[in-house]
Amino acid sequence: MRIILIVSLMNLRFLWVFFVSLISVAGAGADVIDDCGRFQEVIDEASLDLHGGRWSTDLWQRVESARASFGRDFSAPGSATLWTTPLGTEKADELSAAISLGCLRARLQHAVALEMLTRQHEGQVEAAREWRTIIKLPKYTNSVDGTLALQRLGGDAAQRDEVSHLLAREYVIWQIARAREKSDGLSRLVREGRATVALIWARAAEIQELSCIPFEVLSLATNSTHLSTDDAVVEFKGLLDAARTGDFDPKTVASRLTSWRLALEQTYPNLLSPEDVQRRERILLSCDWFQRNIRLECGMAKS
Repeated sequence: MRIILIVSLMNLRFLWVFFVSLISVAGAGADVIDDCGRFQEVIDEASLDLHGGRWSTDLWQRVESARASFGRDFSAPGSATLWTTPLGTEKADELSAAISLGCLRARLQHAVALEMLTRQHEGQVEAAREWRTIIKLPKYTNSVDGTLALQRLGGDAAQRDEVSHLLAREYVIWQIARAREKSDGLSRLVREGRATVALIWARAAEIQELSCIPFEVLSLATNSTHLSTDDAVVEFKGLLDAARTGDFDPKTVASRLTSWRLALEQTYPNLLSPEDVQRRERILLSCDWFQRNIRLECGMAKS
């Protein structure tokens, strides 16, 4: 009877410890998401004040305070280093602040990705999932593969490496797609004459930073650690110079914007697998066959 009682007490103790650990993990994840939400609220408010002509040094002090507070959630060396790297002369003037806000939005995504990959590789699956939920996705994207990979992740080292590659590749594809989306939006605003100087500088800085994928992520996704961005940086600076004052010429800015976007495209890695290439070739061949048949049928109908 005493043995049964001891075993029962031990089981109850184990269940209690297990239950408390689950609550701790869930609480930690919720804290990360809540902390990120509070930080993004500060960034959004600062952006509204900036674009509304209400920029001040006090505004940036609030941003830095929120940045430091959220930075305490990062534990991976890569994410912590990236997050604390100085942004530049953001306190100098309104346009410098615009660049820094844009960079900070993009840097948030890169730092979160580094944290997610580190947690996943260390076997902290729940933590990796929580960090992954913070990453912003482009429109019409597919996030199922990464979700399933994390759900099925085991303790095998080879499997962890394979999932790391999948998550990194997924992230690079997402952020390149987001950079393209934001470039399209900025081009449209410039053409329609609705883009202010601060908006151009902030959006361009965010796109430029999004396109600079951290080498740790890039190496996992493509087995390459460096992509040359020199031409893109030159074109980026040319765009900012063209939109330095409120009376900028929209046509000149649009031309600079196009040149910069083309330079960015040259920096993006090719992430298509041989199977993807073959599938696209089949689609193109099918389209070509369909168009030839339509033209043939139209010619026969006319005759």
